[in-house]
Amino acid sequence: MLIDRAVQSTTQDPSVDITKVFQEQQDLAQKEAADKFNESVLASKQ
Repeated sequence: MLIDRAVQSTTQDPSVDITKVFQEQQDLAQKEAADKFNESVLASKQ
């Protein structure tokens, strides 16, 4: 879903910095999903 937002914003505004938009979405995905997932995986192995 986060990638969809990045794609939508870059296709709707051709002047947007594509690298910046995708980096922001990647950072958000890391914060919202990946970090929590990694913590749960590590916790289940203990």
